[in-house]
Amino acid sequence: KNRRNEDIHKGEALFNSVPVGFHNKRVKVELHINDYRLVDSGDVLISKKQDYIDLPVAGIPVSTAVRGSIVNAGNVPVKDALLDFASGLATCRTNENGNFSLNLPIAAGEKVRLRIFINNEVKFNESVTVSPNIPVNLIIE
Repeated sequence: KNRRNEDIHKGEALFNSVPVGFHNKRVKVELHINDYRLVDSGDVLISKKQDYIDLPVAGIPVSTAVRGSIVNAGNVPVKDALLDFASGLATCRTNENGNFSLNLPIAAGEKVRLRIFINNEVKFNESVTVSPNIPVNLIIE
């Protein structure tokens, strides 16, 4: 069956001109789509009777481990500061050494608004770039 491009729906892929040598054979399919994986990574059967292969895929949850520290102008660690990423998408508090760590449901490299509250007062309100490799170290006045 010859499917036209407008017949292809979101999440489908069309394989044109599959060589006859593959008909009724099992093959290994690799998925190369960012943030998705095959639900079943086993072999699939290329049927001569069907013009499609059902390949269930699932999204890979996006998460980035973020860490850093908060100190005041005198380089003293700020204990119990509340960090609010993306208006409540993820929050955490600094420990007694001013350090924090959390997993953000945001891809590395994305910019996100970070607000830091100390004693219920906003002391920082700017965008930061999410990175698992570069800590968010800030000096709060």
